Amino acid sequence: MTPRGRGEHLEQGRRLRRPLASEPRERVVAVVGAGASGTLVAVNLLRLGNVRVTLIDPSENGRGVAYSTRDEHHLLNVPACGMSGLADNPDDLLEWCAGRGMKVGSRDFLPRSLYGDYLQALLARFDQGGACRSFAPAWRT
Repeated sequence: MTPRGRGEHLEQGRRLRRPLASEPRERVVAVVGAGASGTLVAVNLLRLGNVRVTLIDPSENGRGVAYSTRDEHHLLNVPACGMSGLADNPDDLLEWCAGRGMKVGSRDFLPRSLYGDYLQALLARFDQGGACRSFAPAWRT
């Protein structure tokens, strides 16, 4: 019996546990940080399907520091036309605003709090099956 090289036993175990090609495997992903970036990662994972996502953050999903302000005078530094959360639908933010009866031009600078609302709604839109959950640890940054 020859000794195994480093990691060989792990590779052998992976081969044994590999599912059949006909059996799609659900992925489980943890995203640390549920501000804009973490929320958008979760949204795009959910869009791919066959995944469960846990967002880990002590604060509200979609807000982070940048979009947690409630002061309507704090505006985005990019016009609405450049702030869609979906790369394949650059008008998604504008359509979301229109669906809520808001008259928003593509070159308008929206309140940061409104963008936080949009990110939360975007996550809810793609989490129809409840595949995303939130975990709020006790630590604060």
